[in-house]
Formats: sequence, C-alpha cells, structure tokens
Amino acid sequence: MPEKRHKVNLSDVARAAGVSRGAAGKVLNGCSGAIRVSDETRKRIVEAAAKLGYTRNMAAAMLAGKKSPLVGVMIDSQSGFRRRQLLTELEAAATKRNLRLLVSYTHDNIAQMRQNRKEMESFGVRGIICLSHDYYAYKQEVTELFAGNCGNVVFMEEPFFPGAAFVRTSDEKAHVELFAAMKKAGKRRIALIRSGLESYSERERERCYRNALKVNGLEFCPELIRELSVYRVFSDEAEEALKGLFSASGPDAVFADDAVLHLALRKSLLEAPRKIQENVLFYGGNGNPMFKLLLPPAATFDPRYGETAEALLDALEGLGTPGCRAVIESKFTSLYP
Repeated sequence: MPEKRHKVNLSDVARAAGVSRGAAGKVLNGCSGAIRVSDETRKRIVEAAAKLGYTRNMAAAMLAGKKSPLVGVMIDSQSGFRRRQLLTELEAAATKRNLRLLVSYTHDNIAQMRQNRKEMESFGVRGIICLSHDYYAYKQEVTELFAGNCGNVVFMEEPFFPGAAFVRTSDEKAHVELFAAMKKAGKRRIALIRSGLESYSERERERCYRNALKVNGLEFCPELIRELSVYRVFSDEAEEALKGLFSASGPDAVFADDAVLHLALRKSLLEAPRKIQENVLFYGGNGNPMFKLLLPPAATFDPRYGETAEALLDALEGLGTPGCRAVIESKFTSLYP
C-alpha cells in the first residue's frame, strides 16, 4: 500500500524558512497583527512555500475569521490604456500584499455585471474595485445595481449616485503646469482633442483644459477644441473632425490624452505646410509609452497608476465608509520627451 503523503502545513514552511509560524502566516495567509516581516524574510517564506508545495486553505482561513485574499475587480472590456494599465498596477500592488485579483470584464451589459458581482461575492472576496461604472447610457440600471448596496465596493472616480466609497484622480495641477511651460516656450494657441462630453472623464478633461488656460492668462478659442472618438481615428469621421485644424490660424500646441488620438493628429498634420508641421508641439496625458515612438515624439503626464492602485487597495480596508478616500494628482514632468 503506497505511503500517504504528508500535507504541507504552515509550520513546515516556517521551519524551512527559519521563521516563526506567525511570520509565515502573515506572508502566506494575510493574517493581521503586529508582526513585521522584512522584504528579505518575505522572499524566503514565499520561496520555501513554493519549494514545499504549500497551498493555503482559504475556506479554513475565512472560517477562522481571517479576511479573504481575493479582491474582485470589475473593468470595462472596451477600456482604453488608462484602465488597462491601472489593472496591471493593481495586480502588482495586490501581489505585494499577498492578495489575488478576481477580474470581471463587462461592457454595457448590466445583467452580466450583476451576475459577475454575485459570483465574486460567492467566492468570498474581501471587496470589489469597480473600474467600469461610468455607463452614461445606463445610469438608471447602474444606479439600481449599486446604489444602496455598495458597502463592499470601491469605485474608480465618483459614481453618479451617493453613498459610495471612491478614489479620485485629477490632471488639474498637471494641466496648469503644462500650459505655463507651453506659454514660456511661446506656445499660446493650445488645442484640445477629446471624445464626447457624455462621459465623466471627458467632461473633466475639458474643465481642466479651460481652467489651465484661464490660470495662465491664455485665450480660450472654441475652434481649437475638436471632438474625436478614440475608436474612430482612422475613419472619414476623423478626417472631417480634424479638417482645417492645422492651418495658418491653427494651434501651436495640442493636448490629447490618448496616444491613439495622436496618430490621427499626425496624419492630419502631414497635410499642413512644413513650417506648421515643425512648429506644433504635442502632449499627452495617459502615460502610454507609445508617445515616445511617435514622430515627432510626444511627452505625457505621469498619471501615477501605482499610487492609484495602492489607494484603491487601501480603501478596501475601510469598506463601509463612503466618500472620497484619496485624490491622486497626475504629474507634469517635462515639456519634451
């Protein structure tokens, strides 16, 4: 009869790593308490657990009153670079805290969002981070899904119903500093390329743009704001939206949050006289590395995704407390890449 294999437990891992059982539990099971574990010790514990094949018993831990290591994340399946990069940083930040993400991709499907939330809760997640609630065409449905029942949810940006906990981001200070630098460099006619104003992010983008102009004593020119969807940059609609922008009376600087929009701008700029092509300065906002690959390259704000991810996870520890839990300001670092 084959010998029954010994199931590796926490004490085995602690012994192999040369630490106390409490320290091993702190790292592997997310136990609370005053035990402090250095990065070097943490690494030793994790390596010992992997070598021995230790698997934590999540159900037993929860029955013992410990918090689940699972964090639910709801994200729009059609999200742009900002949300995808934030998800990447969330996973990195969660891993450092010995947490794991349970991710739900949903787009404009409220029934699926509702079901996904139920499934996450059935897995015993310690909380849900919602990155995908700004569906302006579904305000009533989203409100019915979350309003009055969002005590275990932290939202990215303030939702359009009261009583929720959320983390807010802001480009306002970065815009003011950017426009001041542009003005110093002789750039006074600054264009804004944005999507429609139905979404919170685009309304906020235009507000920051107008405020930065005002603070820096620059003239607001309505003709320098153009509306263009990031999903239609290579369509006839894009050509029509940007038609005539790069003329003799056009901008000498352009702000567009997403690098994909900049591709359409570059295409439109090729039709302008050489002098205009050489004079226009481009700047982005979402930190996409693609900005440096554009010709000519463009600089971008640092949205501080890592700090935002940490703030969202911190907010999970105080679930049940509504309101803004943190404001993460983007950074303006340089006028040129």
